[in-house]
Amino acid sequence: MKIVREHYLRDDIWCGSEACSGCKQESTVLQTDACMESSLCSYPHYLVPDTNVVLHQIDVLEDPVIRNVIILQTVLQEVRHRSAPVYKRLKDVLHEKEKHFYTFTNEHHRETFIDREPGESANDRNDRAIRVAAKWYSQHLKTFECDKDGLKVVLLTNDQGNKQKAEESGLLVYKCEEYIKSLIANPELVDRLALSNDDKVLLQGLQNLNRAVHQDVVAVQLLPRSQWVAPSSVVLQDEGAAKDDDVEEEEEEKALRISAAEAARKPTGKVVGIIKRNWRPFCGMLNVSQIKESTRHLFTPADRRVPRIRIETRQASTLAGHRIMVAIDGWPKDSRYPNGHFVRSLGSAGEKDTEQEVLLLEHDVPHQAFSQAVLSFLPKMPWAITPEVGVHIADVSHFIRPSNALDKEAASRGTTVYLCGKRIDMVPELLSSNLCSLRSNVERALTLSSLEVRFHMDSETHDPIDLQTKELMETNSMVEEFMLLANISVAQKIYDEFSECALLRKHPAPPPSNYDILLKAAKSKDVEIHTDSAKALADSLDGAKVDGFPYFNTLLRILATRCMMQAVYFCSGMDSDFHHYGLASPIYTHFTSPIRRYADIIVHRLLAVAIGADSTYPDLMDKHKQSALCNNLNYRHKMSQYAQRASVAFHTQLFFKSRGILNEEGYVLFVRKNAIIVLIPKFGLEGTVFFDTKGKTVPNLVFDKEGPTLSVEQHIFCIFDKVKVTITLDDSNVQHQKIRMSLIEPVITGVSVPAPDAEPQAKKLKLDN
Repeated sequence: MKIVREHYLRDDIWCGSEACSGCKQESTVLQTDACMESSLCSYPHYLVPDTNVVLHQIDVLEDPVIRNVIILQTVLQEVRHRSAPVYKRLKDVLHEKEKHFYTFTNEHHRETFIDREPGESANDRNDRAIRVAAKWYSQHLKTFECDKDGLKVVLLTNDQGNKQKAEESGLLVYKCEEYIKSLIANPELVDRLALSNDDKVLLQGLQNLNRAVHQDVVAVQLLPRSQWVAPSSVVLQDEGAAKDDDVEEEEEEKALRISAAEAARKPTGKVVGIIKRNWRPFCGMLNVSQIKESTRHLFTPADRRVPRIRIETRQASTLAGHRIMVAIDGWPKDSRYPNGHFVRSLGSAGEKDTEQEVLLLEHDVPHQAFSQAVLSFLPKMPWAITPEVGVHIADVSHFIRPSNALDKEAASRGTTVYLCGKRIDMVPELLSSNLCSLRSNVERALTLSSLEVRFHMDSETHDPIDLQTKELMETNSMVEEFMLLANISVAQKIYDEFSECALLRKHPAPPPSNYDILLKAAKSKDVEIHTDSAKALADSLDGAKVDGFPYFNTLLRILATRCMMQAVYFCSGMDSDFHHYGLASPIYTHFTSPIRRYADIIVHRLLAVAIGADSTYPDLMDKHKQSALCNNLNYRHKMSQYAQRASVAFHTQLFFKSRGILNEEGYVLFVRKNAIIVLIPKFGLEGTVFFDTKGKTVPNLVFDKEGPTLSVEQHIFCIFDKVKVTITLDDSNVQHQKIRMSLIEPVITGVSVPAPDAEPQAKKLKLDN
């Protein structure tokens, strides 16, 4: 069956303005005398807001002062897909006659409809459609101008790229904030402006947190501008042993106050209400009270964002030195700490099994054994696959049927989690390592990674005995290219067939400010980087070379990676921006790994229905349920990444535990006001070299954010500088062990430390095969 979609264009769609005598309209909405006193626009004008202005500034648009606004069909459709509450409010405003809001169906007007260009993202196409419609209105109304102060059209957008392109095409365009601030007679409207998506409200200090705990949903009140602070470039040091909360808070406030005097302040607020508590059992350690025979003790969570919790227990002597779980019961108004109770012990702190359990629990990774209900849906053995030559993706959806216990468990887990020496499967091993892995008498090995580390484990103790960075092989790149093409082809197919419920993956383009550090770093070596598009960036990186510095390109790519946004799953019917920036593809999904990603299973099901190989079911075609599923998948994927990093960090600590003090060469990756961040290529390890360590004389430090550079006494540190440092493990705080670095070279009097003796030879141990 072939599906044909037709799009009809018309000549009888009118502009809605009473100033127009050219359109044959029976009634009009937009007034001729569309005057709002503005220092920017002294003439009558209509407003054309883009989608994000409507989504984020609906409070302003609802105000009686704002009248004569043109809502384009493009904008209306995007708002409907992205926010049902805002869409309803916008429809209500459109029905208020005194507001003079007019809907213009630009998507069906012969002179304003545009096709999506090859390689153009849906978001860019819609931005262009808005500019085209605004341009048409501007030219259309010029026909009926009586004098030079005639009616004009003003486009409102907060997107810098969209604004620049609008200006280049001759449009009148302002950011929403600057237009609202220009309204002379209505200064109070500024108070209703919403912060842009890039703005975050800083919450600093126990008093302003007001008993809120990390991940609580809260109501925040902005503080007066005089009380705003700025994020600091100062790196706060973790001194190892547990600190008193008062000291920690005082240090943080001091750092913020210092920076606030030097940098642009950010919106700062205080919590005025807790809408939803998201308390969970927390992992951590008991601080045994110094009062003899006391049953009241403080519990310190492993997550530093969570406050200490007061509990009562008679097992304090037994639990000391153990990792335990504690749940919060409540937080009295007059108490510095919340109250809670002991849940269970996880084992001795520092032991590998204990720490692995902690990192899985803290990152909410489902890792319990599969239940009998789940295992009952596995196929009966033996099961054979007919040998054949080819490259295949296993159809896991053949074994995992919608809504059974196996499917629900896989949907909940969302992804397979890979830790050092351990794998937490999304589906039982019979599927993940046998039936669906399509093996043919040989073990497969495919490593697709950037600068990551590989541990060599002792076969008996399973402790790490060697640490190396992984390398990307050319054959892996070829396989990856085939995988990407398969994912793109499947994405287009399922979207063509199911435009409202296709499960896709997008990667937003970074805001230009994200590239500041990359551009500055490249410029310091006289290398030019172009960030106009993903292709321009890729081409720039490919050609970025510095004579005598072979590692420069790798370092530059590491910085470029840090500039990127997070890729996410989404439902096509709930979003309009499909573009995958990193792959420079207008559409993308995940199809090739259904044994380790639940997103791929859903995509398999959609593709099977599209080609007539399987039947559909209600949840598959419900865009709201698909969107909720995507939210869970994004959460599981993010927590999986965090768990993997925590596992690498723990095994890195194990590796350095028995090695004393090592000295290694590295490169400066970032420069801060009081420290440099150093990358050790040999180990793929990052660490901080502090220059204001407590108990030592602080050298003369001068930070230049434009470089950025840090002058330490007479030496200036820049990004990419080569240094030599000592590396050691600080295990004074069992719960928060840290890798410490100190500067050896360049030699700075009073700052550098002498090089340690030669690295001790570790005994040769048997390696795992």
